[in-house]
Amino acid sequence: MKEITIQNVTKVFGAGRAATTAVDDVSLRVEPGELFFLLGPSGCGKTTLLRIIAGLTVPTAGRIRLGDRDVTDEPVERRNTALVFQNYALWPHMTVQDNVEFGPKMRGAGRAERRELARHNLARVEMGTLAARKPNQLSGGQQQRVALARALAARPDCLLLDEPLSNLDARLRLHMRQELRDLVKSTGTTAVYVTHDQKEALSMADRIAVMDTGRVAQLGQPEEVYNRPRTRFVADFLGEANFIDGRVVAAKGGRVEVDTPVGRLPAVAADPAPAVGGEVTCCVRPERIALHPAGPPAPEADRAALPAAVRASVYLGELRQYVCELADGAQWKVSVLAGAHGPLPEGHPVTLTLGPDDIAVLPR
Repeated sequence: MKEITIQNVTKVFGAGRAATTAVDDVSLRVEPGELFFLLGPSGCGKTTLLRIIAGLTVPTAGRIRLGDRDVTDEPVERRNTALVFQNYALWPHMTVQDNVEFGPKMRGAGRAERRELARHNLARVEMGTLAARKPNQLSGGQQQRVALARALAARPDCLLLDEPLSNLDARLRLHMRQELRDLVKSTGTTAVYVTHDQKEALSMADRIAVMDTGRVAQLGQPEEVYNRPRTRFVADFLGEANFIDGRVVAAKGGRVEVDTPVGRLPAVAADPAPAVGGEVTCCVRPERIALHPAGPPAPEADRAALPAAVRASVYLGELRQYVCELADGAQWKVSVLAGAHGPLPEGHPVTLTLGPDDIAVLPR
């Protein structure tokens, strides 16, 4: 296990007016044995950063360290990293066995050693019985397992994964998330995983770096980044969110009160805490709102109660999502368990309640 240290890395493609900054002064540290995600939309710089770690792309500025070794100027083959690509990149003319033996062979392993490495790692991914097949005789999920076995057989210090589940169908992708996490964690290998899939990152990562236009917009554990986004971009990118602008009118004990067009909302203060009088945006996830269809509940000191009316609803299986119109005309999404009550008709009056822990305060 080795840590990965990225120090002030920048990558600029082109020159002059045609220059494009893909990675912009990024610094972060991936801990030994950590499953670390680079998450963001297309064009945010996440794949370029992964390629820089791998040695496939040379940075314009900055340094890359693997453990205590500076590898910035070292070629791919001397970094002891292994990559798993979204198209798997298996050799089509080789069997599964030969594909997995390829990495150890290139590192000088003898025939007996590389066969044992292939056998062990194919067993890890439950592909040992298909060792004699060619890649075109395998399903997408089976090819993904072979690609992972091939990477692990090379005994890398760091495993780099570029959207490895993106070519699988939705059901198999869901199944493979926990399976892939368990497998990577069981090896103890430090891993960096690139994806644009928010649910994939939230369900698998130890930590996430959300990237936006070449920079790290926020870094933290999945629950922290999801529940306490620091910018509107992060809040909007990581799932659905309702937003309302307001002004801080009180701050005490790590909490603030925000005056908004629909009333005063209590919230946990951001870090750093906004000053009284400061303009902010309140972010509320649809599932953090309690919906009361039978009239206002008994008042609670630390919860806001907002009158609203149902404007639409969508059945999502385990959840039903309502669009509710607030007093100022704003429309909020509210998610509730589908079995909590029957579908409410359009125009039905409801009360929405939420407390300080349900609201994230963002700068404006």
